Amino acid sequence: MASSTSDSAALDPAALAPGLTVVHGTHGIGTVTGLDTLDIGGATVDVVVVVFSSSGMNSGMTLRVPKPKLKDSGLRGLASRATIDEALALLSTPSKVRHADQYRLVAECNERLATGDLLKTARVARDMFRAATVRETPFSVERTFEDAVRRIADEGALVLDTTPDALEAMIRERLTDDRPA
Repeated sequence: MASSTSDSAALDPAALAPGLTVVHGTHGIGTVTGLDTLDIGGATVDVVVVVFSSSGMNSGMTLRVPKPKLKDSGLRGLASRATIDEALALLSTPSKVRHADQYRLVAECNERLATGDLLKTARVARDMFRAATVRETPFSVERTFEDAVRRIADEGALVLDTTPDALEAMIRERLTDDRPA
């Protein structure tokens, strides 16, 4: 199942308008509040201004992305409903990851989260999930898992017109711990 290319494609500068909801791999979900022109060292630079919500992981942060760097910035539009459905279906599949080398696994998963790709984020949630029967879960594994779940829930809730908490409950119901011993 491949995601549509429009989900992961960079935003078109001509399509940006105030009020547009965007996703950044590192900062989460934000809203374009406008376009601005800055004078930096005698040069004039057109920038896109994105404000991240007060409830997200970077509450109240404002990001100014120069238009020429928009493609490389990692900003993208919200995922399609098909991609959200694909990510939710992926959560129900068994993980092939063993938790043998925790530090390497956490580092790899954090790199995937930073891409902002929803399907990679779903794989992180699936691979970092630990069933309640597991006695001890390292903090780094738990934190990475929670970050992935929250990112899917926040974006999915906007697309599916539900609350992040309701979608988070659905995500947790779909996860299984059928991984190799």
